[in-house]
Amino acid sequence: MTAQSMTKGSFQTVTRLCFALLVGFGFAFLPTLTRNWPESGALSLLGAVIRSLLLPGVIVGMIVSAGNVHLMSQWILDASNVILYSGVSYLILRARAKRGAGVPDSKDGPR
Repeated sequence: MTAQSMTKGSFQTVTRLCFALLVGFGFAFLPTLTRNWPESGALSLLGAVIRSLLLPGVIVGMIVSAGNVHLMSQWILDASNVILYSGVSYLILRARAKRGAGVPDSKDGPR
């Protein structure tokens, strides 16, 4: 492998990671935008679906606060959602890049 191809590969990895972080922040803070939506009509269903994106963070927040909902920290909820959604989007982007480059997964073995 040449230094130029390694630089190109690391640049693509950093780009993928930055894009995954942006997507993670977007998904994690999307429910904040629906806080003042009306609770009736078509927007209420969409708001309920969007607010369900908070569920992984709520679970982590409940674990950290020892089951007390009133002690749950918003920082922990948001940070766990950012980490989860960034990780998921990074894995999707990496799999998409591998499929586009024709690189087999490591579990497939050598060809």
